Amino acid sequence: MVYGKEQYSPATIGDIHERTITINGLSKAYAMTGWRLGYAVGPKEIIAEMSKIQQHPVSQATTFAMGYETAPADGAFYAPGWIRLSYAASMEKLKKAMGRIERVG
Repeated sequence: MVYGKEQYSPATIGDIHERTITINGLSKAYAMTGWRLGYAVGPKEIIAEMSKIQQHPVSQATTFAMGYETAPADGAFYAPGWIRLSYAASMEKLKKAMGRIERVG
């Protein structure tokens, strides 16, 4: 996450994209913390070789993204009970969420 300044990708500079591998996740940008979903973009030949290694140890999404019930975690972005908080959203959405929590509490 970049705070207070514009983010840019080095792959946008000249022809560097031909020699750049970008690896990213969905957790921060889309407020999907804990989902363990992401992607890699780069030259086709390199991505093909990366896929040979990656496909076996990481062959599925996290269980709660596949319709299974899970027990609450003991750390990370969790509060007592079943509340999970993430600040990876706009201030407008965070204020709206806090207002909802305040009304229920």
